[in-house]
Amino acid sequence: TVDALIVVPEGKSIILIAAKGSPADSVFPYMIVALDGEEIGEMFVESSEWKEYSFEIDVDGGLKVLSVTFANNGDDRDKNEDRNLYLGEAKIVESH
Repeated sequence: TVDALIVVPEGKSIILIAAKGSPADSVFPYMIVALDGEEIGEMFVESSEWKEYSFEIDVDGGLKVLSVTFANNGDDRDKNEDRNLYLGEAKIVESH
């Protein structure tokens, strides 16, 4: 799990997280995203290229802890494959 402090505006907005992954046994990494300990979404990161993944929130504003958990770490040593999740920038945009 990776944690980061972010400032979130009050009301509805979208958290965008840049991520990419490498599969093992044809299974890509799975991430679970939480804000202040409450899950806001989860999904497979099914791309080896950087892509933004969006998570809608509706919260009181202020300083929050954004957490991303890599839930299915694994490898296939016979195939020399290692499942990895790579995280880039996280940003908040207004919800429309």
